[in-house]
Amino acid sequence: MENWFYETVDIAPFLLTGENIIAAVVWNYAQYKGAAQISLRTAFILQGNTETESIANTNASWKIFKNEGYSPLPYDRNRAWQYLDVGPGEQVDATKYPWNWAALNFNDSLWKASSVLSRGSPKGIYLGGEPFLVPRKYVHVQKRLG
Repeated sequence: MENWFYETVDIAPFLLTGENIIAAVVWNYAQYKGAAQISLRTAFILQGNTETESIANTNASWKIFKNEGYSPLPYDRNRAWQYLDVGPGEQVDATKYPWNWAALNFNDSLWKASSVLSRGSPKGIYLGGEPFLVPRKYVHVQKRLG
């Protein structure tokens, strides 16, 4: 299934009166990815449900940077004793990490403007090369003991 899952999240309880920052970490493990990850490119979509919420929609007004403080910590699949298909771990170099990058007073003047790759489409609507978006379904499992 070549889908991208989306989440519906109400951020209203996190917003303050006045100026706010909406920030996200978007990752792509490239050649170290697990088999279930189908993405050919790194992308992020945020979309409000109303005209008022559209101020947060992803477009070229967003800024991006590659966080050089992170790097993948891959494992050697050829040396695994059993089949294991997960992504890598992560290494963090604190000397390269942009601390407080999501704060209002952070200087993002060296960040690049984002670009619009394409628009997402709900699964079943083909508009030409866009990712097929489907809602993530959560399954809760529990077992009572005793």
